[in-house]
Amino acid sequence: MRKWRKQGLCDTTTLVCLEPTGHYSHGVVKTLLDLGQPTWMAHATDIRLSIGMQRGKSDRVDARRIAEYAQRFGDKARLLQHSCLDFTELKTLLALRERLVKERGKDRARSRTTYCT
Repeated sequence: MRKWRKQGLCDTTTLVCLEPTGHYSHGVVKTLLDLGQPTWMAHATDIRLSIGMQRGKSDRVDARRIAEYAQRFGDKARLLQHSCLDFTELKTLLALRERLVKERGKDRARSRTTYCT
């Protein structure tokens, strides 16, 4: 972001649009919001449907498609706020808890099976 700002490519009036990628995008979004950068997480399905059938899939192609989508539909952008990060962190913690509870159940079942045989 610093490099882009030095080059004049990004300022607080520039909309940053990205696809949600689970916990990978959390740090990026937090950094963008901390810098005061308007940020929009557009749903991948909306982007895909707006473009129609396309061939080719790579990070570079995806980035271009997201940029084109943001440019065309920027007026519909729902900007993220810091409160969104709290909700995302809570969802992540709840998913971790659920996974740990399942693992504990599997471990208990395994230990009962081991002692019974």
